[in-house]
Amino acid sequence: MSIILHYDQHEGLSRAIVTKDGQVLECFFESTKNPNQTGAIHHGVVDRVLGKNAFVRIANGVTGFLNDAEGLNAGDAVLVQVKSEGRGDKGPGVTRNIALPGVYLVHQVFGNEVYFSRRLDEARRGIADQNIHELLEGQPGGWVIRKSSLKAPRQALEQELHELQAYAKKLQHLPEKQALCLPPTSVFEQALLMAVGEGTFEVLIEQGTDLSAATQSLKQLRPSLIAGLKIKEAKNAFDQGDLENFFQSLMRKKLELPGGGNVIFERTETLNLIDVNGGERGQVVEINREAAEVIMQHIRFRNIGGLIVIDFLKMKSRDDRDELTRHIHHLGAQDAAAGEVYGFTRMGLFEISRARRGFSLDEVLK
Repeated sequence: MSIILHYDQHEGLSRAIVTKDGQVLECFFESTKNPNQTGAIHHGVVDRVLGKNAFVRIANGVTGFLNDAEGLNAGDAVLVQVKSEGRGDKGPGVTRNIALPGVYLVHQVFGNEVYFSRRLDEARRGIADQNIHELLEGQPGGWVIRKSSLKAPRQALEQELHELQAYAKKLQHLPEKQALCLPPTSVFEQALLMAVGEGTFEVLIEQGTDLSAATQSLKQLRPSLIAGLKIKEAKNAFDQGDLENFFQSLMRKKLELPGGGNVIFERTETLNLIDVNGGERGQVVEINREAAEVIMQHIRFRNIGGLIVIDFLKMKSRDDRDELTRHIHHLGAQDAAAGEVYGFTRMGLFEISRARRGFSLDEVLK
């Protein structure tokens, strides 16, 4: 089994792809000029309070929106974390529920419960609970047990727990004048956390790439990961497995299906539209199933969020529609972003939603 983290900076984009035996597991990207801010932790100041909400000034003159302002007044200092990117005239969403991401665990600094990742089904939650319950029992704060914890060595779990706790303690004693407490998690760091969770891996970066800015967050959260990182350089980190062509396919509006027909992606200000065309082939059920696999993969890899409406080829059979809905549920379970599958409307359109996590590729390119 070969797991490789490929990373480069190309035409204004920072790109990270994790592959397993040549197959893409996950794709991450952000603008080099305007990188994502999700995950950054700030000492903010309450600008004004509106009912249960508040506007909070954070670093660089940015005003974030906080929807839990209980007990706060204008002028109060407050520790917040960016949970969603600002768009247009709207500032970023911020929260007082500080979460520190690791490979196997997420530490909720001010929490007091232990939760399981939604990607762990009931059977695997039982296994994870047996492995980690003793370790977390009596530990301060809240914790989320990630899927990767199932195969984690005990020593690795203990080290992560101690490093996250050490930073949480440090965070609560940082001076309020330090506006930016923790930089946002870069795409390289997101990919690294995933690669470590998969097992033994390689890091392949483009020659001359400087990783200092891309590792600022994990140097504080998980210093042992960065200190032990072994990196290989290549003239083109995306040469292996034809990853450049794969990434280019994520930017195409129209994708040809392997068995005939195509899928067209459109985006408006309020929703995402996807149209399935059958071409010359008449096997509607097979085309729709094939299209669903391509669509769900590209939704994930393009990081499309919000409401998504799909116009599949019309199917007369209720059983066929139900089977396609079940198939899309199964495909969606592989996505780390939370989502909902609503199914077919009375007009025959298929609706799903996906949580916005950073910017979509279309937004970054624009």
